[in-house]
Amino acid sequence: MKTSIEALYANIQSYKRKYYKNLLLKGSLLAISAFLGAFAIVSILEYFGNFSSTFRAVLFYSFISVSIFSLVYWVIIPIYQLFTLDKQLPHNEAARQIGRYFPQVQDRLLNVLQLHSTNSNAQSSDLYQASIEQKASQFAPISFADAIKYEQNRRYLRFLFIPIVLIGAFLVWDLDFYKASAVRLVNYEQDFAPKAPFEFSVDTKQLIAFKGEDLNFDVNLSGSAFPNEVFLITENGRKIKLDKNSASSYSYQFTNIQRPFEFSLDGEGYTSKMYEIIVRQRPQLRNFVAYLNYPNYTGKKDERLENTGNLIVPAGTQIEWRFQTQETEKLNFVSIISEDSTNVKKAKKEEDGFLLQTTALKSEAFEIELENKYSKNKEKISYLLTVIQDESPKVSLNQFQDSVMYDYLMLGGNISDDYGITNLRFNYRITSNKKTSEYKSLPLKFNPNAINQQYFHQVELEPLNLQAGDELEYFVQVWDNDGVRGRKSSKTGSYRFKIPKELEMRESVSETSKSAESQIDKTLEEAQDLNKKLKQLAEDLKGKKNLNWQQQKELEKLLEQKKQLEDDIKKMQEQNKKLNEQQEKFTEQDERIAEKSKKLQELMDELMDEKTKELYDKLQELLQEQSNSEEIKEVLEKLQNKEMNLEKELDRTLEMFKKLEVDKKMQDIAKQLEELGKEQKDLAKETEKQQKKEEADRRLSEKDKEETDRRLSEKDKEEADRRLSEEQKELNEKFEEMKEQLEELDKMNEELKTPKDLEDTKKKEEEVTKDQEQSSEQLEQKEKKKAAQSQENAGEKMEEMAKQMQQMTSSAEMEQAQEDYDDLRQLLENLLKLSFEQEEIMNGFNEIDQRDPKYITLSQKQLKLKDDAQIVEDSLRALAKRVFQIESFVMRELTDMNDYMEQVTQEVKDRKNPRMLASRQQSVMTSINNLALMLNDVLEQMQQSMSQMGMGKPKPSNQSGSPSPSMSEMQQSINQQIENLKKSGKSGRQLSEGLAKIAAQQEALRRALQKAMQQGKGKEGKGKDGKEGKEGGQKGQNGMQDGEGEGGENGNQDGGSGGNGGNMSKMIKDMEKTEEDLVNKRLTQELIERQKQIMTRLLQSEKAERERDLDEKREAEQAKANKRRVPPQFEEYFKQKEQQIELLKTIPPALSPYYKQQVNEYFKKLEE
Repeated sequence: MKTSIEALYANIQSYKRKYYKNLLLKGSLLAISAFLGAFAIVSILEYFGNFSSTFRAVLFYSFISVSIFSLVYWVIIPIYQLFTLDKQLPHNEAARQIGRYFPQVQDRLLNVLQLHSTNSNAQSSDLYQASIEQKASQFAPISFADAIKYEQNRRYLRFLFIPIVLIGAFLVWDLDFYKASAVRLVNYEQDFAPKAPFEFSVDTKQLIAFKGEDLNFDVNLSGSAFPNEVFLITENGRKIKLDKNSASSYSYQFTNIQRPFEFSLDGEGYTSKMYEIIVRQRPQLRNFVAYLNYPNYTGKKDERLENTGNLIVPAGTQIEWRFQTQETEKLNFVSIISEDSTNVKKAKKEEDGFLLQTTALKSEAFEIELENKYSKNKEKISYLLTVIQDESPKVSLNQFQDSVMYDYLMLGGNISDDYGITNLRFNYRITSNKKTSEYKSLPLKFNPNAINQQYFHQVELEPLNLQAGDELEYFVQVWDNDGVRGRKSSKTGSYRFKIPKELEMRESVSETSKSAESQIDKTLEEAQDLNKKLKQLAEDLKGKKNLNWQQQKELEKLLEQKKQLEDDIKKMQEQNKKLNEQQEKFTEQDERIAEKSKKLQELMDELMDEKTKELYDKLQELLQEQSNSEEIKEVLEKLQNKEMNLEKELDRTLEMFKKLEVDKKMQDIAKQLEELGKEQKDLAKETEKQQKKEEADRRLSEKDKEETDRRLSEKDKEEADRRLSEEQKELNEKFEEMKEQLEELDKMNEELKTPKDLEDTKKKEEEVTKDQEQSSEQLEQKEKKKAAQSQENAGEKMEEMAKQMQQMTSSAEMEQAQEDYDDLRQLLENLLKLSFEQEEIMNGFNEIDQRDPKYITLSQKQLKLKDDAQIVEDSLRALAKRVFQIESFVMRELTDMNDYMEQVTQEVKDRKNPRMLASRQQSVMTSINNLALMLNDVLEQMQQSMSQMGMGKPKPSNQSGSPSPSMSEMQQSINQQIENLKKSGKSGRQLSEGLAKIAAQQEALRRALQKAMQQGKGKEGKGKDGKEGKEGGQKGQNGMQDGEGEGGENGNQDGGSGGNGGNMSKMIKDMEKTEEDLVNKRLTQELIERQKQIMTRLLQSEKAERERDLDEKREAEQAKANKRRVPPQFEEYFKQKEQQIELLKTIPPALSPYYKQQVNEYFKKLEE
């Protein structure tokens, strides 16, 4: 803490600081006043005195001296004293000044200072020291600095006011007054001419020019008088007259200025000062290079373009500009956004120019702006940057929905992009029971190297687990390869594919059935019409040797009509196949109906035989060769029999189709009734459950109702009642539909030529309807208990109806099967009888000649045999309409038999040589025997089928199409007969008859094998639609119809017939040799060995076929999978698209995007 004496000295020191600050303020005012006063006096004297250089020098230095003196005396010295202690006011003098100002201080402060000064020089006592401290403490309340008042300096402002007023007055008079005087005073050594009555006014900015450019120079005059002319005087003294704009304004244009120069102005003898034209250099662009680094995903090679400013580049291209300039300090890249908006990028300065890097993202106009410290480039350097944006990919979709089997979707279309495609997907979602799933995705195949391509994909619907009533919503989406903004995608519109409900599916199957039936009926009518025309043409050609023009045209029309008939038969086959596929997938069929459907399809597939085709080909050749009418007539007669058989087969097909549809309808109705009954009974249980729940709720006390959450609210009850009523209403509607189907079944049955005996279900229908109506009414009346009972009754009656129909179907089928079996067995016996009678007649003719009286008797027997054969034919055709196992080749064999019989009859009428009749009769007998063999096989199949229905123990049979035991047994029987005949020692007539009989049997077996071979050649894989292809009375009796018909190397691994083609051919040749030996009565050991080899080969084939049966199921599934094919409309579409793909592949890959796009557009137009 400071002592009182120390505080006293500090107080005095603060006084002294303020004292000198006051002196400094006072001196500043006086110094400024002296400076301004001297300046005003000197300027006024110089302006009006127009003194010489010497006097102007005196005035100038006098002004400088006064200014320096004033500054030193009044400003610098007080500043020095303020900051320097040794030159400051002494403490005693300061005490006196303070004492004079403060009355209470007076000399007391001085005395204290003197006492303290004395005390500091001698040793004093503490009492003395305390006395000084006491005296010093008396001044503590007084601030000595208050004795100094800054306000007292205001009186010095009057010295400053006088020069300021003086200076201001002359400035008002002439602004350049002091400036002109100051210039002359400073430049006192220079002589100044007398002032002209006018002045030249030149803007100095006009004196700056740019090299090689023009400069406009303007001069204005001011003053009391103006000259009439003004001249420009150059450095070399040349005078140039200025252009006079007005009395006080002149101008001149300097052209193509190359260097700096000076000039002056002259007017009426008054000359201005020298002016200098300064020449500057504008910035210049000498050249530039653009390096284009294209995005990698575009596949374009980088480029270097020189002095090319207008660019067309893909988005994302990195551009590096290198500019070579002259006299340039800055270079700006100015992007023009709009008229009022720009974006400036500064280029980087380098040693040899400027560098600017940018990424092209959008099109824009831009300018190159050059700049130095003097100027920018005079003319705009403008260019256009065109950026080709990566467009979104394009995708189109042509789709085919499998509205028959609902197995697949065919997707096809075009995808394209400007640079490349990275992904193609099939997006879908499923709506089931009003719930829609999230989108899922499947990848589609595409070529990532093609920018414009076709795609094709078959989407299998089975893995999607679509159920009846589900809806599939789908679209195709494609992604490009945009490496700048990220991959973009485009998608097609959404498509919907709805899986029909069960009722809709049944309706679809029903429509397909009606369409197939209509096609069969139409084909039958065309066959009948064709047959009539054949007969008419044959009649017209009788007795005519040559064809006339009209008959030729009729024959040509006939051939065209046959082609149309063949097309209709194919269409019929396809429609029935479509129907079978639908029924197989959407309805449950028992094995017997499925087998009948298969047999019917086989029957349709075999309607067109090769022999008929060969006859029509021959007719075509005869017509082209313009042969005589006899040859054509012969062919027409043969065709009549073929076409008659076709007509009858179509009629049979139609009838069998109708019967089969009735069977399917009965089975389907029975199944629906069973399911509907189950649904009705389930609803009855639900109703009963609801009723019990409500009763339990009513039994609860009010307290229980408050405490339990099991109580049904009124809203919940109403909702439950409404749901029950709606479900019952839906079941009522379903049963009404069932009644309509039952009526339709009756109509279908009535259309059959031999309708089935169907029981009347009207009573049951009415009872069910009544129960259902009662249940609906009881639900409306809240009588759930009664409603449940009515529902239960309706369900039970529906199930009873279903069982009744199933029993009726089973019973009728068993009865019909037994009846057909008996008829066929009787028919077979009649055939055997015909065969023996024909053999007897043939032997009788062999023993006589034309003149023998027995000729007439035998002829009568032959004619009667023809009538018996007609009865057999009628019976067989009637039976064939009921028995599906009787196939087309059986009926063709029947036709052959009739042909041979007709030929024999005609020859008998013409009384031909008996020896000539023998060959024809042998053919008749062979045909009868073949027919018997075929029907025997059918009989065995029927026996097995009846056994499966529980009608008796089945006999051994072959279901798989392997060599039939009956075939082996027949061959064994023939071999045994040969050995027995050889051992019997018979000769002569008995030997001949025995050998003839055995030869006929061997021939029949051989023909059966040949027919089997022909069947096998016409089939791929496992025959037609996987059938085993039995032929020759025992369809597949040699197991020769399963393979591909390639005849492999191993006899047991067949291609088309039997062990293999070679094995079969070998057996047929051996049989022909046996027949020849038997006819020539050569019972040798070689014959016996040959027969054993034939037997061995048959057994080997049988074994091979049994082994192949192990793979039968797998092969059938593969056949089913392979039967799907691209729809016809898509086949043509994709054929064209494949051609377009090849065409588009020819686009040169090096083309620029613009030209590549133009080429693509051109090809697209070609595609359209």
